[in-house]
Amino acid sequence: MTPVLARVPALSKIFRVAVLSLALQGQGLNANARLASTNEIKQLFDWAIARPERCRFVADIELIEPPAGKDQISNVLARINEASPNQDPRLAAARSNAVARSLSGRRTLQVQEWYSKHLNRLDRTDKGLLSSFTNLPTVNSNRFLETVVNIYDPQFSPYKSYVVNHSLHDALLTRNPEHYALFNLWRVFGLDEPLTFPLTVGLIDFKSLDFNAARSSPDPDSLMSSAKIDPSKLERLRNGSDPVWRIEANDEILDGIPVVRLTLEGKFPSPEQPAPLSSIQVVYWIGQVAGGPICLQAQLTNFTLHSSFFSKRGNFDTNGFPHTWKTSALKGGMTKEVNVVFTEIEPKAAFTDDAVFALHFPSSYTVSDISSGTGILLKSPHLRTRLSPLIKRVSVIVCMALTALIPLALLWFQVRHRKPIR
Repeated sequence: MTPVLARVPALSKIFRVAVLSLALQGQGLNANARLASTNEIKQLFDWAIARPERCRFVADIELIEPPAGKDQISNVLARINEASPNQDPRLAAARSNAVARSLSGRRTLQVQEWYSKHLNRLDRTDKGLLSSFTNLPTVNSNRFLETVVNIYDPQFSPYKSYVVNHSLHDALLTRNPEHYALFNLWRVFGLDEPLTFPLTVGLIDFKSLDFNAARSSPDPDSLMSSAKIDPSKLERLRNGSDPVWRIEANDEILDGIPVVRLTLEGKFPSPEQPAPLSSIQVVYWIGQVAGGPICLQAQLTNFTLHSSFFSKRGNFDTNGFPHTWKTSALKGGMTKEVNVVFTEIEPKAAFTDDAVFALHFPSSYTVSDISSGTGILLKSPHLRTRLSPLIKRVSVIVCMALTALIPLALLWFQVRHRKPIR
């Protein structure tokens, strides 16, 4: 779901502080900077094109953003009611309260994310919604209130995605290429998505991209999985001869950890506004934790669009896994913060795709296909309950009829096949 952001002055204090801090850092770079090494640049590129393996994450997430207005809440409710009309009045009231709370500006969620090649899944519970559903005549034995699954593999299922509300025992399936947004918690091991675009634009070998694979799978990650670094671009960036991009390195200490601060500057077509080209600066603080490299902190400033993004990882365990991850963004004069606290991390999880992503639903769930825009009922426990007495009566009548007809059929068979008396 795209977060609702409130407007603030275009040059907010956050942006001015970001620009000032980077300007001060730039002064230090001129005196003490060195050229970044080939390995340091390659590490950034590898993180930029990385894709999730079979992994699982459980976390508590706090979202902080300005609250939505009444018109925005009404529009969201209208779209939801259009997709699921004729619901119980108690459900309509609970839904209205839930939407209002979810757009109140501060949300706390419990989430679980699963990844496996072209499949991913998000289980989530918005703690602000729990009280809205407590009075419904259903009992939720699932750990999370809602599940969304994205399927980018037509061999796995003809459906592209589905959403399940475990409190209401309701599942909605679609064959349309519509997919749900996840928090992409797997990126805690690499780079936040906004920090990857400048690297891929400046270093990628576009001839290496496998567009056929991308067409066969609508997975947005499938194209980048084939990306390779362009050796000539890498060398120009390393020796400082690139006409557009420049990267410099400083050795320093961050939170008591020795780090290399890599500062990338240049111009590129921003995804939000490709033209004109945006002048940007990206700073990466790379350190060693538990024997492996990790991006402890990063900041992107777009001087053309007056936007910025900041990310910081912390609270590392003995395996080098960060258990806190905080981001803040200023874009279009609007702000958003995301604070993640991991409770479970499985970078090499042991689960089967069928158990996690397949369309298996309990018998008590209602299942509908919404591909056409109008819900087509595929399975309903209520329909089965209403029909069961009728089915029982029909079965009794059929049994009585068979009981009466079978002796007559046997008599007719004996008469037909009786041998003539000679």
